[in-house]
Amino acid sequence: MTKIHPVEPPNVVLLAVAAAAGAQPVSWRQIVAGHTHAEKWVVALADARSVFVRAGATANARSQIERERAIVQAVGASFMPHVHGGTDGDGWTTLVLEDLSGAQWPPPYVDRGAALLEAVARVGDTTPRGVVSRRPAGRPLGTYWERIAAEPEPVLAHGSFSAAWLDRCLPQLVAAESRARLDGDDFLHDDVWHGNVCYAERGAVLIDWASASIGDRRLDLAYALLSIRSTGATPPAVEFDDEAAYAALLPGSNAYNAAQPVDESIMRASTLREGWLHDLQYALAWVANMLGLPPPDAVG
Repeated sequence: MTKIHPVEPPNVVLLAVAAAAGAQPVSWRQIVAGHTHAEKWVVALADARSVFVRAGATANARSQIERERAIVQAVGASFMPHVHGGTDGDGWTTLVLEDLSGAQWPPPYVDRGAALLEAVARVGDTTPRGVVSRRPAGRPLGTYWERIAAEPEPVLAHGSFSAAWLDRCLPQLVAAESRARLDGDDFLHDDVWHGNVCYAERGAVLIDWASASIGDRRLDLAYALLSIRSTGATPPAVEFDDEAAYAALLPGSNAYNAAQPVDESIMRASTLREGWLHDLQYALAWVANMLGLPPPDAVG
């Protein structure tokens, strides 16, 4: 696992926090989690409040923070963290948000994920203001299962399923995933997993909005259901048109991404891979049930 060296917030970030929150920072602790180029801290303020701060000086980090800041400030919905503000200056981009560290963070989902599913539905019903990128139509690189079939060895090396299982199930998996639509007209969080979900008094709140897009709302619904299943819970019944198509998409995506070379510029990359492989087991069980496929451990 990548060793993480503590990073202190520079003075320019502390000044940005004071301006956004209206109080001086007095102490802070670094947060290391998630797929991000940015630095993160929970900062205690002189008036006994605390805020969550995301800041970065690299091009990738600044771009991510600028996208998230534009989206959460423009939408301002209850399923998002409250925004105190943010600035750009002296080579740093900063976003100051509500501190949700005192909320309930799954696992477990105390309500089997009902509040998360409600929040995801509300996201899809929202018309975002500002610029949010659209998911492109079509799949120029093919489905994930087609890409896995073209170069199976890196995926098979993780041991989640055998070459025999892949050969037996590939036609059904490709056919099902091919039906999953990615583009559309719905607002998407586009990065739903339990690390990006917490339960506050007002309901489920989704964090990390830098990947938000316009596409088909069934993507967020599918990932929300997988997030719930991956904690061992059984999610409430929901209306899900062509569920099998998205049940096929998710294990293909997780298996393919977990087999890709590590991006050393992303902190905790090994944790991301472990997360993909953990969720993959639940995604494989889901698609096997939906398509009537044998479980991966039943075909050697």
